[in-house]
Amino acid sequence: MKKSDKRPQKIPEIIVEIANAHDGNSKKFESIIDQIATIKYENKSIKFQIFSPNGIAEKDYEWYPVYKKITFGKQFWNNTLHRTRKVIKNIWIDIFDDFGVAVVKENIKIIHGIKLQASTLENVNLFNALAKIDFSDTKLMLNISGFSIKKIGNLLQQFNELNFEE
Repeated sequence: MKKSDKRPQKIPEIIVEIANAHDGNSKKFESIIDQIATIKYENKSIKFQIFSPNGIAEKDYEWYPVYKKITFGKQFWNNTLHRTRKVIKNIWIDIFDDFGVAVVKENIKIIHGIKLQASTLENVNLFNALAKIDFSDTKLMLNISGFSIKKIGNLLQQFNELNFEE
């Protein structure tokens, strides 16, 4: 047996993404969280998409009414994140806008990681807002789809400045 074979195996992290499966219904949302909490897996995480309709679309955009229907206010998110943390150890947040940044900032102590979609990686205002948060105990996941290898390198260098744990 090689020395490297003696290392303990790390269990993969499974991230269950709710996205917008709740249809803007808070009771359905709570039920989905409760169902995910029953999954028996040691390294299970949950991921929420937190945004405001005004932060991701103009009012005349055809999907704006849908975004408005499926979003929740800051107090809902604060309560939901704390409730979720009691039943699921790791919480990930997709951030799209200043609203999401504000929710993350208020709850950073219970957030395991944040994810940024490819469409947000070059948003200077979003980056500057994130730079004001201490992410030293938080993980970062970047969706780099569609970017060249050179651009990915530049993005990694830029986001390393935010001092994420990983």
